[in-house]
Amino acid sequence: MVSTTIPSNTLVLLIAICTYLSCEVESFSLHQSSSAATRDIATTIKSQQIRSSSTSLFMSDAALSLTGQEEDDEEEEWVEEEFELLTERDFYNTEWKIGTLMDGTPRSPTSIDTTWVRLMTTEDGTNKAVWGDGSKGKWTIDVPSQFFSISKETFGGWFGKQIWAGTIEDFYYLDGTVRGWSPISPASVDGQWQAIRLGNIDDSDRVSAEERGVAPWFMEEDGEVEGDESEELATVNDEA
Repeated sequence: MVSTTIPSNTLVLLIAICTYLSCEVESFSLHQSSSAATRDIATTIKSQQIRSSSTSLFMSDAALSLTGQEEDDEEEEWVEEEFELLTERDFYNTEWKIGTLMDGTPRSPTSIDTTWVRLMTTEDGTNKAVWGDGSKGKWTIDVPSQFFSISKETFGGWFGKQIWAGTIEDFYYLDGTVRGWSPISPASVDGQWQAIRLGNIDDSDRVSAEERGVAPWFMEEDGEVEGDESEELATVNDEA
């Protein structure tokens, strides 16, 4: 059996090397553990930041949604107005004063052709119109659309016809445009007109100026009377 003797200085050197390696391994393990813990903490903080940011965004969206809904509620303000549809019965045997301003004439009161028209209903149910100059015609009303028209024929319509038409927006006042045609010219817009209700033909129920009130063409959008009344067709209301 052979025995080997290690010198004492070599033994001391080996012990020092082992001690150094053991310390390095422990330091590396601690460093790895510290890095992993740091990463875990960073991940946790980042997750909390993401959740906090998401919560803030959600609350901001909710606030914006509520604000937008409140603004929509403020904008959607409905104004209810009662409007009774007029029928033929509201025009039976009534007399109207009409002012007409034809195209191509000076836009002044002196250019207005003022006359009257009586809306009658014959025994056979025909709606007949009789004009102040003796002309004849017919009148019609479409209840759903509230479209109203009065015709005026020349020699039974052989030399043409004119129609005063417009949409009904008031019980006492009417207005619209004049359309005409003749055998030698196509249908076209010839002018504009305004009319006021005078009452029944038999004078049993005449309408006063107080009852009629201010004409709608003298009213502003806010319902107040205009300061400067338009001279065009104004005499229709002034002379009634």
